[in-house]
Amino acid sequence: MKKFYILSIGIIFLISTCASSVQAASTVKQITQNVRNFEASYKRSGHFEVTVWDMNANILSKDTTPPYEVIVNGNFSKDRECFDAKYSLFEIMKRLYTDSSLKNKIARVKVTIPYQLRASLGSEDAAGLNWNNFKHSLFWRTLLKYKSYEWESGPLSQRTYGVKINQACYK
Repeated sequence: MKKFYILSIGIIFLISTCASSVQAASTVKQITQNVRNFEASYKRSGHFEVTVWDMNANILSKDTTPPYEVIVNGNFSKDRECFDAKYSLFEIMKRLYTDSSLKNKIARVKVTIPYQLRASLGSEDAAGLNWNNFKHSLFWRTLLKYKSYEWESGPLSQRTYGVKINQACYK
């Protein structure tokens, strides 16, 4: 029997009562906690909805095994500035990909911050990053250099791009 659980920042995922579901639930909880911790530390970030999917774009189920696709959507606040969007993008991706208990369980992280930007970082590209060499603006410009358009073909682990929603959000 399957049950739905809703976590406080909008995560919805499907869980069964078997042991593999406990592993999936634990991973989702870790992902969620990383985003929640960022929200708490940076008040200008706004709030995020996080969903976690399997490699076939299905919501998690009892048979779901890593790696996962993580999609993070910001709230629709027109008050959010480009600086805050880039900072949020960088911090969320850095926190997820540098968490030693998560980084091998994620195929890609895709972040959309309405009115400002959308970006995707595949795990193959994330593995080669030295996060200490980046700040938020340089990270954003690097993603734009991979592809500056939404590229949704090929393996999730290789889908890296940046899309300017606000055309002025570059530097």
